Amino acid sequence: TAVVTAAVDSGQLVPMVDAIRATTGCRPPLTIADRGYLTEAALRVLAEASPSALAFTKQQFYQLDGLTFDDGLRLGADVNAVSRSTPDFRAALSAFLKK
Repeated sequence: TAVVTAAVDSGQLVPMVDAIRATTGCRPPLTIADRGYLTEAALRVLAEASPSALAFTKQQFYQLDGLTFDDGLRLGADVNAVSRSTPDFRAALSAFLKK
């Protein structure tokens, strides 16, 4: 997927998740995005994700409200680190490595 120059890139979440699925053969175990990506299409794609990925994403949407950019990045890094300890992540990584 290419870098886009559109002022509004909220339509890019679904194609990116689809590209991850096409490349790895599985859904991403975690999807981190700001509220600008919260669209009906994105929610449908996220609903197909693992339960822990959906829970982490929902929790992060709410926690991002009012954070500075730097604090939001730290939150994303923390959520990413925690998500790597879930059974969903291990299963997705295993499927990817077998590909």
